[in-house]
Amino acid sequence: MSRFFQDIWQRKRAFLLFIPLTLLYSTSYFQRTAIPGTIFNQLQHDLQITALQVSYIGASFIYVYSLSQLFIGYLVDRFGARKVVMLGGAVFCAGVVAFPLLKVPVLIYIARMVAGIGAGTMYLSLLRESDRLFGRENYSVMIGVVFVCGYGGGLFGTLPFERLTAAFPWRNVLLCAGILSLIFYIWFLISYASGEGRASAPAGVVKTSGWKETCRMLANLPLWLDVFCGTLNFSVYFVIQTVVGKKLLHDAAGMSSSGAAAVIFALTLVCMTVLMSSATLTRLCGNRRKPLMIFASSLEVVNMIVMCCALYFRLPSWVFAGCFISFAIASGTLISFSLTAQELGSPGTMTRSAGFYNMTNYLGVVLLSPVVGWFLDHFGNPKTVDGVVIHSVDAYLKLFCFLLIPVLIGAVVVHFIPETRGKFCRED
Repeated sequence: MSRFFQDIWQRKRAFLLFIPLTLLYSTSYFQRTAIPGTIFNQLQHDLQITALQVSYIGASFIYVYSLSQLFIGYLVDRFGARKVVMLGGAVFCAGVVAFPLLKVPVLIYIARMVAGIGAGTMYLSLLRESDRLFGRENYSVMIGVVFVCGYGGGLFGTLPFERLTAAFPWRNVLLCAGILSLIFYIWFLISYASGEGRASAPAGVVKTSGWKETCRMLANLPLWLDVFCGTLNFSVYFVIQTVVGKKLLHDAAGMSSSGAAAVIFALTLVCMTVLMSSATLTRLCGNRRKPLMIFASSLEVVNMIVMCCALYFRLPSWVFAGCFISFAIASGTLISFSLTAQELGSPGTMTRSAGFYNMTNYLGVVLLSPVVGWFLDHFGNPKTVDGVVIHSVDAYLKLFCFLLIPVLIGAVVVHFIPETRGKFCRED
């Protein structure tokens, strides 16, 4: 690791561009995490909408975010990350500033879609810049840093955001968050205009392939296996974190709003810690990816079974909290799926492969979020207590029994994904 730190120190000027771009990405992750889950009850009460309609607020962001990933990956490979963020950052800031100012549900959905399009440029641009600025040999560790910073934004979207919205109107809090995003975007523009980050870039430019190579990438069966397993694990964790987790702890486990938010806060913190640890562990273990992939898929099955038992037998709240933390541990190892997706192709399609993987991850969230809302609305006769809708334990039980089926399939499929050991399968 001493060699790693020496190499990074030699490229220290790269951080002048890397830092504002990473902070901007963190704010985009906050938007994904905080809305709608943390303020689920406030949105439902203030806008007078159902649980399904609340889930659409999150889905409208994630839907356009996910569908844009493959195309944005091509743009990043073709034109470079910094140019893509110049446009995408402006679109993102417009969406997040507009959202808290709107009151009509349809306009809120549109604002979230605009923010989602802009947010879609952040992650893939960071992947390409991390590779360009710090080299492939340091890539897994730097991507771990990117994930930790992103999840840091998500962490703020849990308990800190819940406490702020308890003290101040949620619209005011989100407006301040939007202005902060705008500040980070301006910082990025200043760094880009001054040329920072270019001097530290490794020599050589990867030749970018066209759409023919993209089609070849999509015909790669091992990539689809990797995407299937990674998407299952990610979408379950993300929906728990951002849509239904806090609500479940309140309705089924009897926790207070602040107590439930504290569990989601801890869940995100654990995921951040495991992400950084797993990124470093893969480098120390010769860049092996598959052991962590098998671990994540197996743990996901155990978590689902425990959740079903906790709901069926009405177990104490600490069991639910512990299971949520276990979901975070499984999600923290998912960096191996992302790295493998990139390495199953060639250097010229690295960002597109990552974009495809990221697209399917969030498409899984888009498909699962309305399913969650449907289960809660249609099973167990939800009740209204003091203006808050309380969903039955039976509805949550049916939901997790349903989710157990695809997770079991993923635990089998993961064994057929090849080991890349940090190298591209093709060099063309």
